[in-house]
Amino acid sequence: MTPSQYILAAAMFDDTTRFKLLSANPTWFEPHIRPAIQKIQELYLANKPLNNSNILIELKGTMPMRDLVMIQGMATDYVLVDAYLKQLAKKHEHERLVQGLAKIDLKGDIVSQLTNLISTATIHIDREPISSRKAINKACDDICEAFKRQDATNGMKTGWRYLDKYLGGWNRGDLIICAGRPGMGKSAIAMTWALEASKWYKVLFLSLEMSVDQLARRILTHETHIENYKIRSNSLSQGHIDRIVDYTIADNPVLWLDDDTSLRIDRLSAKLKIHQQKHGLDLLVIDYIQLMKGTKQNRQEEVAEISRNLKLIAKDLGICVIALSQLSRAVEQRSDHRPLLSDLRESGAIEQDADAILFPYRPAYYQDEKPDTEEAELMIAKNRHGECVTIDVKFTGSLTKFTE
Repeated sequence: MTPSQYILAAAMFDDTTRFKLLSANPTWFEPHIRPAIQKIQELYLANKPLNNSNILIELKGTMPMRDLVMIQGMATDYVLVDAYLKQLAKKHEHERLVQGLAKIDLKGDIVSQLTNLISTATIHIDREPISSRKAINKACDDICEAFKRQDATNGMKTGWRYLDKYLGGWNRGDLIICAGRPGMGKSAIAMTWALEASKWYKVLFLSLEMSVDQLARRILTHETHIENYKIRSNSLSQGHIDRIVDYTIADNPVLWLDDDTSLRIDRLSAKLKIHQQKHGLDLLVIDYIQLMKGTKQNRQEEVAEISRNLKLIAKDLGICVIALSQLSRAVEQRSDHRPLLSDLRESGAIEQDADAILFPYRPAYYQDEKPDTEEAELMIAKNRHGECVTIDVKFTGSLTKFTE
């Protein structure tokens, strides 16, 4: 008995199977069975009472009566209906992808065509809603496991005690926005978080502003505590060289770096899926949103598209996305220069899509003479998981480094 025959046989007797058929596409089924499946769907939607005695009459004309009687006689149980529906859906998607690949225009944008093809290859039967009982059971299991491990947070550890406390760590599916004026230290604090997270998780740092070489030099400054101006100007002693070499040959955590400035938001998801399959991916850092490219002509719509896609990527891939963002000049016009949510540049959609919005703030940024080590703040301006507070931090300019 084929999966199509099994499901049709079950639908002739079982009302639950008929309900499940509503989410099925008739094209999943063998051509000679397809009309009967469509008829059952129509009858169920019309609230037509179906039972063993009238089902054959209702299906008359959809296929030869002898075939209907034969299939009805095959019915034994209904336990494999879900599995067979998924099997048929996957087979259909496979065939659709093969046909789509055959239609790829080799003279056009191949990557974009493949991305669109993959992104639409969604098997809807795997996306059914789940009951609150099932969701709560999973949440309970996760909480109990975290309690057994004595984790301070249910999310991924940030390495900063108060971020773990107020955000619950870097949570999978979350979009975190870290915003500030140019030179405020967005990249520095993001690199700090990325390096901390790489001790425990798979992290990718995507920079649209700095090259991989510049990022590598910043990591060396950060980790060896050698002032960045000394590395840039080659003002190093033998002791400095020894520290750099020792760090380089040590077994350090891996932080993946990418400086692909040509990357468009509609291609990002496919690229990340490949990276996740090859190397794993838990946390993505993007520096920064306003340098990303979208598909819209209007800049506000483009930023809104980028913001929304980043949130969807976080959810679909089960990762946390930390995206840096510029603030408008409005912050410069206030006497205290403290950022507000309304200062987010070019799009209110960023504020809407973000699960948390963080503002690094350094009062010394607005002073003529800046001390090497500054008292600073990290303002949690939006927090979907808890309260909004300000965390005291410290910024060391010579190392381009934030510490809690």
